[in-house]
Amino acid sequence: MLKTRKKLVGIVLALTMLLVSAGAGASAPAAANPSAISGFLPIGPYANGAGWGSIYSDGTLTTGTTYKFVSGIAAPYGVSLGLFGGYIQFDMGAATPIANDPNNPYGVDFIVYGNNSTGNNPEAGSVAVSSNGTDWYELAGSRYYNPAGDTYGVQHIPQISYIKVSATDAKFDATGIWYSWNYAGNVSAATWHFVNSSLRWWPDSSKGYDLVYDIDGYVNTTGGAPYVVVDRDAGPYEIITYKNITGLNPYGFNDPANFQFGYFDVTPNGSNYGTAVNPYVPYSSSKIGGDGYDLSWAVDPSGEPVALDSVRFVRLYSSIMSIDSTSGGISSEVLGLYRAQAATGDGAATSDLEIWNAAETVETETTNMGSVTVAAGSYVIYSDEDYVFVNGSSVDASTGYSLSLSSGDIVQIITQSGTESPYVTVIKCT
Repeated sequence: MLKTRKKLVGIVLALTMLLVSAGAGASAPAAANPSAISGFLPIGPYANGAGWGSIYSDGTLTTGTTYKFVSGIAAPYGVSLGLFGGYIQFDMGAATPIANDPNNPYGVDFIVYGNNSTGNNPEAGSVAVSSNGTDWYELAGSRYYNPAGDTYGVQHIPQISYIKVSATDAKFDATGIWYSWNYAGNVSAATWHFVNSSLRWWPDSSKGYDLVYDIDGYVNTTGGAPYVVVDRDAGPYEIITYKNITGLNPYGFNDPANFQFGYFDVTPNGSNYGTAVNPYVPYSSSKIGGDGYDLSWAVDPSGEPVALDSVRFVRLYSSIMSIDSTSGGISSEVLGLYRAQAATGDGAATSDLEIWNAAETVETETTNMGSVTVAAGSYVIYSDEDYVFVNGSSVDASTGYSLSLSSGDIVQIITQSGTESPYVTVIKCT
């Protein structure tokens, strides 16, 4: 039983938002799918400019003209994003961005469909979003705040660079593709690790990749930090660098239960495209419907929640840090992206979350899509919501859940019930 009751306040707020929404002028619904693709660059077995390596449904990167995804699920091929960092970026349209709508079931604003048809072999990818192409925010998945050293931890990585070596020399004893975490413009000074001997994995300009990695300037927008740097003339080499990405430790990568929410190419698609399933329901063999995303998960590079009204751009990228010389590692695939259809949920979050000190004499007030700073120590969390997550792990807080915080800790708490939107808050320990 909760120590106090805040549910009534949440219900009043939710009803108010529903009334405001109902009173707004009607407008034509936005198209379900992206209006365009603004960038694509994979490294891996399918980086051949055709099939899984092309963004066009009617040809290769050099001959095609019709984008996949803009009319629904891509068939028979979507795209393969290749090695860690490889991406596709969608443009939803300047006049039709994806709205952060609390009336959507479970708060889900859009859904990504991968090619994990059975649920047994997830190839989890991460998502970043932007309203202008300049300022980008990660949608923090269930593992986002886990320390890098944890079994299911993450690493927030400034960059990873891949190099194409066409001939052996004093630096490289094998031809093929190598990678480095510390390349800073000097090939000789960087530490490189071998990936694969197949140069066919490289997204050569002759295959058309220079035409599509930044189609309209919204991947590397003026004034913003570039996501990808393509250097075709680094001496005898070619180098591709992906920047500011979140890497998932590969342990347990083949179990979808390890990617509760916030990752795509995990949940099988089904056929009811655009209809959200609850991302907070634990994975089971009967769970289908793709991987839903809530813009309320957005965070800045420091992990601080960011309140976004809408976004125009959605970037999907491979994020499992597994680079294998045989298979190429774990590559996320994409078959489609849909806005969530039908705003028929229970409305804004009505969380009853309470956080008390260990003696339960002082309560810490929290805000939805906000953060609060607390001192190190022991705390007790209470909530009667259907689902309660602490840094992505499901907990029972109905009779109190104990939490110990040390200086520097960051903890995300999410509560959610029924079809209402989640309550998302972050605690930072000084």
